[in-house]
Amino acid sequence: MQFIIEKNRFFALAVSATLISTAQSAFAEECKTIANPSARLACYDRKAAEMDGKSTQAGKAKADQQSGFSGWEIHRSKDSMTDKVSCLLLPVGKPHIQISSRDLYISYRARGGVGGFQYRIDNNPPSGMQLPTQIEQQIGAVHIGDDNFQRIMAGSRLRVTTLTVLGNSIEEDIPIGSAKPVFAKMMMECPD
Repeated sequence: MQFIIEKNRFFALAVSATLISTAQSAFAEECKTIANPSARLACYDRKAAEMDGKSTQAGKAKADQQSGFSGWEIHRSKDSMTDKVSCLLLPVGKPHIQISSRDLYISYRARGGVGGFQYRIDNNPPSGMQLPTQIEQQIGAVHIGDDNFQRIMAGSRLRVTTLTVLGNSIEEDIPIGSAKPVFAKMMMECPD
């Protein structure tokens, strides 16, 4: 099994190297045919900047992945009684964070429950410490809805600090900005 995995990694690396080499030689051939030295140099600079721009985008995706976020996905479910389709937006690999069309939920059920929480949108001042409602205590989740949810979705980053019932403090740093395009898609596919 290990041999197959290593063999597949080697194959993927070889294909990637070939594609990169082909792309680089294609722009090198295009630039090489330019007679004017200044124009030829400008062509190489322009092509190098294009390649760098692509690597910068890949770098941003890698940074999201290293921070624990590798993107967002839509989860659909169909009510067996009404056949109504409902959608939730979740960060990949973090099902304890869920966004619906009007609400944000962060579950702490398996992480100590909710004793209190505060949140901060972008670089704005943090909310005050909030005590959980009886429902939030029962389900072990932070719930943010209404106008506060709208403010969160208008922002780029949400930081939530939760004091658990066990006395631990848990911080969630959620990149809302990267969720916006997927949220818009969810709203189109699953209108209320």
